[in-house]
Amino acid sequence: MVEFPYELTDASAYRSKVFSSLQLISEQDFQRGLKRMEEQLAKGPISCMSRYSIVWGSK
Repeated sequence: MVEFPYELTDASAYRSKVFSSLQLISEQDFQRGLKRMEEQLAKGPISCMSRYSIVWGSK
């Protein structure tokens, strides 16, 4: 498990739905969440954490 902390300062990737999981929610829920995100960003960066599970093998 790898964690990568970062600060979100721009909602453009979310606005453009570059993350495939955003295609799974209704447009109404997406717009509501995007509005909340943009309201929070107007106050300053949002602290975030990316988490990845890394698996590798060798032969």
